[in-house]
Amino acid sequence: MADTPAPPPLRSLLTVCTCILGILIVASLSLARTVLIPLALAILPVALALTLADGHHLLHLDVRHVVAYLAWALLQQWAMLALVMGRLERTGLPRPAILLVTATLFGLLHTPNGALMQLCLAAELWWAWSFMRSPRLLPIALAHAASALLVESGLTGHLLRSLEVSARFFQ
Repeated sequence: MADTPAPPPLRSLLTVCTCILGILIVASLSLARTVLIPLALAILPVALALTLADGHHLLHLDVRHVVAYLAWALLQQWAMLALVMGRLERTGLPRPAILLVTATLFGLLHTPNGALMQLCLAAELWWAWSFMRSPRLLPIALAHAASALLVESGLTGHLLRSLEVSARFFQ
């Protein structure tokens, strides 16, 4: 059984860049007056730097996968920021504790994938802080999706074993 050849690195890079550009256009059209877009997307250079440091070409991601992940990222951020963080804010905890608890819970949701848990903790700290400053969910979900898709395309199989969590991580 012959393996299908990987797409050329430039084609994969163009696919990811096109997805990111589309996300940025949608975000800028829908939320042009807010400063949250640069804040929420600030994690993208970190994902890109990790991808470039690994030194392998980007993997091609199917368009259906990209669209599905956009919806999944929106659902995850809604659950973490609107529900969990919203309830934590009503407890009277100090803001730094709320950020830390929210980000820690988000990281723990990615158990037992240790590398992914650490990436998620760091990213959610930033996104929760951005949401606390300006409660706009869409740019954060878009940043989440763009960062995760870039990490999936550029790091899985090398610096990061996979994006799988729970029992699927061990398969």
